[in-house]
Amino acid sequence: MKKALYILFFLFFTLLNASRACNCSILSTVTYQYQTADFVASIKILKNYKNTPESNEYYKSDIEIIELYKGKKVKRISVLGSNGNNMYNSCGTFINVGEIRLIFGNLEKDGSISTYLCTSYYKPLSVGYEDNKVAQKLRLLKAAAKNHRISVSNDAALYPYDFKQIYDPELANNYSIVKVKLDHEGKPLHIKCLTKEQQKLIKHYKTYFTNEVDWKGRLNRIKVKSGKGITLFFEINPYTNTKPNN
Repeated sequence: MKKALYILFFLFFTLLNASRACNCSILSTVTYQYQTADFVASIKILKNYKNTPESNEYYKSDIEIIELYKGKKVKRISVLGSNGNNMYNSCGTFINVGEIRLIFGNLEKDGSISTYLCTSYYKPLSVGYEDNKVAQKLRLLKAAAKNHRISVSNDAALYPYDFKQIYDPELANNYSIVKVKLDHEGKPLHIKCLTKEQQKLIKHYKTYFTNEVDWKGRLNRIKVKSGKGITLFFEINPYTNTKPNN
């Protein structure tokens, strides 16, 4: 009986902690985060300030911008997290002085740039950063979308979950960034690859975005001005090393 009660208590507290955890979506690609941010840059933390009653859950950090991909240069950002107080937020983070991070920031009403756990976890000096070609993607997006900003209620709206991947193990690590311009009714007007692609794949994308995407369902999760069209950018891994089931 005691063992059963212990297991129940363990499960209760495990689920309680899980419910408090910050939910950083696995669907949130570099391209998604870029077009929903006001500020994107790789930065170095120069100094961290303590939380104050005015800043509440945020602490401020002086930064050095290493490479700016979007937005205006700033010398200070606000980071959701605890630095000198006892407040807890599951989406809070702390970035040490001297650390280099990629920041996807939001512009606040007071003109400051804010970030939190899910928009500041990329580390430009890590192996994974290079393997995932993050900087390469950002430079492509900077050239095509540095003034582009959209509001999305669900990141699945910009994730190609229904795209049928092509079996090709040698190209499984490749990625594409596709620009799609829609009219006010959600009809694709123009489809363009920012990455260099073979004509066969470009044709595949045009078929997918024109005939297979449920634009009505996706646009319900994106803030679009009435009577206006919209431009969206999609990040896709078109190839897979998993053989299809015959």
